[in-house]
Amino acid sequence: MGLAEQQIKETAGLFLNNMKSCIDGQNEWERVNPALTGRVMSECISCLSSLFKSCKVKMSPLLSILFTATEMVLRAYSCLPNDEILRKESICFFHQSQSLLKEGIFFQIFIKSSNETNIVSTLQIFSQIVGNVGNHKDVIDILDVILVPLLDTINQSILARFEHVTSEEVSQSQDFHLKVDILRHFYLFLGKILELQCFVILMSSRNASMFQRVVGQLLRDCVPSQHNDLSLNKQCFLVFKEMVSKFKKSNPQLENIFLTHLIKATFDFVLSPQYKPKDAAWDRTLGKAILALYNTLFNELGTSKAGNAIGKYLISELNAPTQAVQQFCHLIPDYPQSENQLKQFMLVCYILYFLFVGFISALVLRGVQLLTLLD
Repeated sequence: MGLAEQQIKETAGLFLNNMKSCIDGQNEWERVNPALTGRVMSECISCLSSLFKSCKVKMSPLLSILFTATEMVLRAYSCLPNDEILRKESICFFHQSQSLLKEGIFFQIFIKSSNETNIVSTLQIFSQIVGNVGNHKDVIDILDVILVPLLDTINQSILARFEHVTSEEVSQSQDFHLKVDILRHFYLFLGKILELQCFVILMSSRNASMFQRVVGQLLRDCVPSQHNDLSLNKQCFLVFKEMVSKFKKSNPQLENIFLTHLIKATFDFVLSPQYKPKDAAWDRTLGKAILALYNTLFNELGTSKAGNAIGKYLISELNAPTQAVQQFCHLIPDYPQSENQLKQFMLVCYILYFLFVGFISALVLRGVQLLTLLD
């Protein structure tokens, strides 16, 4: 290691030791003055950014220093993810380290340092990088490489712990809320990729099988269950809306999923036992996510194709009257002006469905009672 590199290492070490002291003493300063500690860590990160800005970090001695610094910045950001100054300086640091990203080192750091306490912060940083740099070729190449390992890390290292929670404990457990938060931020990251025209990487030879798994998970999380919550349901529909607008008719397999499984998921949401038609949050999800999704399906896949798919499901699965279905489909292209009328139709479907289910349940119960008497 040359003299200049040694000086860089020693200077970086001063800032890193200061940050480590702040991180290790988190339990103390959280009660006293978190804003001051956030400012100290922000200044350290700013100095590290300046230090590495003009360095040739591809030189192996400096790569190890940058590796350590990047891990430390992730840890610092995880301590105070809502501190705007710390957030800004952390993102700035990662921008300065784009050569690190090109070498694939950022992925190694992610694997090494990700855990249940910082994965959300890491996903936020990923989303910020994508949002600020956009569809630059270097970023697309980086995303293409890291998507599969990113998902595997989330599934294997973090979400696996959720499997030990019993169904009775699930809605109240910290693990449940952790899982929902991680998935929501992963879907936000996915939505950012779709939004910024980087979506081609999702269907690359490297990522195609991973993307199929993600689509399956998205479909499951569209429907209310004991393993998700309303915010996650809504985020999934919004991701699908962006997905439909980007892929359009370019992928027959995806188009089939949109016109079958996705349409089924929208009605499974409305007809789930957890659905609360009079609750404002549920009503907003129906209006701003599901009905907006229908409108996007009509616009991107064609009125005839999307209308036939929705109509077929309503008639064959829910026994809806043909005339009412035609009127419903006729109103979709007029969204959002027709939002209230579309909601009224969905509410009628909800009421009739549960009246029918209640009637069948009563018949079954009565049948069991009669059989018991005959015995």
